[in-house]
Amino acid sequence: MEAVETAFAGNGFQRGKRSLPARLKSPFSFFFRHVKKIGLAKSHGTFFRSMIAAGCGRRIDRPSLKQTGSRGDPIMAPFSVTNERFLLAAKLAASETSNTKSLSRAYHPASLNSPVDCLVTGATGLVGNNVVRLLLGRGQSVRAMVRSETTCHRALEGLRLQTAVGTLDNERLVQQAVDGASCVVHAAAMVHLGWRHLDEMRRANIEGTRTMARAARRAGAKFIHVSSVDAIGLRPDGAPADEATPPGGLLECPYVITKREAEAAVLSEVDQGLNAVIVNPVYMLGPWDWKPSSGRMLLEVGSGWGTFAPPGSNDFVDVRDVAEGILAAMDRGQSGRRYILGGQPLSYFEAWRVFARVAGRMPPLGTARPVVVRTAGWCGDLASLCTRRELPINSAATAMSMLSHHFSCARAKAELGYTYRPFETTVSDAWNWFVDHSYARPTRGRAVLAR
Repeated sequence: MEAVETAFAGNGFQRGKRSLPARLKSPFSFFFRHVKKIGLAKSHGTFFRSMIAAGCGRRIDRPSLKQTGSRGDPIMAPFSVTNERFLLAAKLAASETSNTKSLSRAYHPASLNSPVDCLVTGATGLVGNNVVRLLLGRGQSVRAMVRSETTCHRALEGLRLQTAVGTLDNERLVQQAVDGASCVVHAAAMVHLGWRHLDEMRRANIEGTRTMARAARRAGAKFIHVSSVDAIGLRPDGAPADEATPPGGLLECPYVITKREAEAAVLSEVDQGLNAVIVNPVYMLGPWDWKPSSGRMLLEVGSGWGTFAPPGSNDFVDVRDVAEGILAAMDRGQSGRRYILGGQPLSYFEAWRVFARVAGRMPPLGTARPVVVRTAGWCGDLASLCTRRELPINSAATAMSMLSHHFSCARAKAELGYTYRPFETTVSDAWNWFVDHSYARPTRGRAVLAR
């Protein structure tokens, strides 16, 4: 245990000066306390520390993740250890979203004053925040629907827009937010990779989406549903999947199930007259990742904990290109159709090498053996039984990190004019944003791409 504590102290933690809750001081101290309770020898910690060195640490699963919010898709993300500034940022976001008084309020008076061009749900998340900023940059009026007034002030500070504070389970308030909007971008979702929380995810991802789609149909607004490529299956031959690929090849965990059923709920409203388009982004990185969400992978590798990468692969895209694709779907997308918003295919090892180079860290030594990754997942499941709380590192997360997730965005390119920028540019911009907003510590100044 001392070795683990010392390792964290070298990664930005200072002994005797921690102000975080016990379970956030060190993700592993919380685990080892429960390991001791069930009678396992303390020496067993050596085994778990070896997995940490292989890049198999854990991610933070703060309470606010169980609320509805626009997130990147970490379902295919590997797991590793976070640094101090990331933990502090997560704590701040959690404390802000816990303001239940603001959740019970109706709306700001300005939110119902006039019609708007677009309503964006999950506006404080990675996708929603970038969509809001892109719309405003094009001179369009925006109404942002958020859960917490304090979170709205932080993530949308300085932006001229209307705000609606509430949750998706209140149909009356949802209808009030939608009325007067020409288009609705539904980017809110609950993201949790594991075997639990199916009921909560059904309420957020399925029932919340159905409520938004029904309200948009009644208001006569166009509806853009931000789904995920996890609602689409993988091809057994390993070729890139497309919009017509049937489900299969992915783990049937609650996130995959609810994202697929959420699309079905939207298509059901389309049959009743809703003008709706579905977009399926791949793994996203980029600026304005306040939570942070999928940018956690970059933060963790940039903190020096990317010794060994998971054996899987993924498609990576800039969230700003996804926002452009969403606006193109608003203008040119055909109702009832899916559009994959793809990116650059890379193995996690290749992606982590770019992360390390941009952050000024040592590159990963190689790819972790599948048996090590599986063992980490099983140990996470065991720890979840001991703690009565599912940890972010579990058998579902590890299994997904070993798959090859590749998708074709040919339809989006042909019908929407969709394009995406180079991966290195995305990583550099994302890292600089994290440094500028104190989520990460610069090791050699701002990242600049080699010419």
